[in-house]
Amino acid sequence: MHSITRDLKKIAGYGRTRPLEVKAVYLAPPLTPPKEHFRSHGILTINGMQGFSPGLMEPFMEMVKAISKG
Repeated sequence: MHSITRDLKKIAGYGRTRPLEVKAVYLAPPLTPPKEHFRSHGILTINGMQGFSPGLMEPFMEMVKAISKG
């Protein structure tokens, strides 16, 4: 889990000309201790541990829409 957040923070060094405006991590089964205790500041956590539902993506999509509107 730490490598995911570290990669999101380092992404500017991977040839991107702009930083990511919205960052999210989707947690999917199986439940593991790192997933159970995952917390991150500045990165949206989408908890899909009970299975996928399109509604889980709404907060992420709203953030993307807000950024695209300027």
